[in-house]
Amino acid sequence: MKYEITKKFKFEAGHRVWKQNLMAGKGAKLMGN
Repeated sequence: MKYEITKKFKFEAGHRVWKQNLMAGKGAKLMGN
């Protein structure tokens, strides 16, 4: 059970980072960097 919670937490944290990177990438493209 604890393993499942850890797995879910890691997945959600990873997804959040991925979204931030995606937004940062879009911002950089819009800025023309």
